[in-house]
Amino acid sequence: MKLSEKLQKLRKENNITQEGLADKLNVSRQAVSKWESGSAYPDTEKLIQISKIFNVSLDELINENSIDSGNKQSKKISFMEILNEVLEFASRSVNMFLAMKFTEKVKCVFEMIILVLIIFGCAFLSTSIMVDLIRRILLFLPDEVIYILCNLFETLLFLAWIVLGVIIVIKIFKTRYLDYYVFVTDDSVSKKTIEEPIKELKEKKDYKVVIRDPSDSSLNIFKKIGKLFIFMAKCLCFLIAIPLVLLFIFCILMLVFSLFYLFNGIFFNGISIAIIGVIIFIYLMIEFIYNILFNRSHLVNRIFVMFIGSLFLIGIGLGLSFASISNFTYEENSLKEVNTHMIEMRDDLYLSNIIYDSEIVIDNNLDNIKLEVTSYGINEVYLYSYNSYDSVNGEYRVVELASDYNEIDLYREVINNLKDRKIVNYDRYYDIKMYISSDNLTKIRENMNKYSGYIWYSE
Repeated sequence: MKLSEKLQKLRKENNITQEGLADKLNVSRQAVSKWESGSAYPDTEKLIQISKIFNVSLDELINENSIDSGNKQSKKISFMEILNEVLEFASRSVNMFLAMKFTEKVKCVFEMIILVLIIFGCAFLSTSIMVDLIRRILLFLPDEVIYILCNLFETLLFLAWIVLGVIIVIKIFKTRYLDYYVFVTDDSVSKKTIEEPIKELKEKKDYKVVIRDPSDSSLNIFKKIGKLFIFMAKCLCFLIAIPLVLLFIFCILMLVFSLFYLFNGIFFNGISIAIIGVIIFIYLMIEFIYNILFNRSHLVNRIFVMFIGSLFLIGIGLGLSFASISNFTYEENSLKEVNTHMIEMRDDLYLSNIIYDSEIVIDNNLDNIKLEVTSYGINEVYLYSYNSYDSVNGEYRVVELASDYNEIDLYREVINNLKDRKIVNYDRYYDIKMYISSDNLTKIRENMNKYSGYIWYSE
């Protein structure tokens, strides 16, 4: 089919009039009419524009033997076609390399090695930075989950860099060498040679003009690189969105708790306001990532107003909270009770943590050991003993002091203290005062060195 017939057929299939096509090409309607009648021929620039308008390649447009545009379907590439293209590329590369001079071979190999090293360096640097960034973002998750997600992201990023590196190396090799030389092959000639570079042919007056298909432009590789980076950026945004969604849910729960405490007389009204601001801020970030992932437009004015509003609420909430905290008093854990315990002295007695935590008072009138234990807050303090065994020294008696508390009682006490505008230090559980004779103390210290493996140094 001739070009004139193709132009008319493509124009009608796309429901474009001659005037409409002329406006798109910035020419007169008469020029389009002449092209379709065959009395004139469009120049190279117009041919490229026409191919873009009708979404066809230049080869399909100007080659009379090309496939009919009216029956154009999405071309299915078979595995054999891909294999043949790969084999043809390899064959051309081998023939070119064998026909090259030694200096040209060294130059080609050196350039490709440098290119691979540059790509590897960029891949290593970007992978390290992005994986470290993901690890820092996901710190609130368990270590096992962070390890799995970071390894998965690192693997995906590594595979993406491999694909990108192969595309870059092949494209540059093809553009720099394979398309740069003209091969003259003849079955009657036993030796294949590179006749001359294209740039030398261009200096001659008598040569044929070749129109390059814009879809095969060397700039197309940058579009593919850009699409790959956009895909990687979207993957990173998706990974960032996961902790943001979890944080959003956590903040809503915290808001519910803060409102509950507010209605029960707790002072944290400022924290409720600050949490609302944080929720709005996180929502904006999630919406921004959502728009990026699904190519939606951003409502800049609304986002800006909500962003300023969230910062305002956070500032107001924190200010009110700090102002309220200034009215609170700080106290140590309150005294609960003082109990006395007697420990029978034995030659194999091991006091475990008691000897280290006690204030020692020497009383040579005592045969046994007396403990005076002061407990604080809601802590329950008690003694317990058991027999233990050492492979060298045999069996010995262990006495330990332990404390415990009820979590619900602690929660209620904290709430009541907050209502009373008090902040209490709950780290103090108990104090011990141990009354013991000098001989028994020496024996206890010997047992500590004997059974524990640690050396006791007396002060």
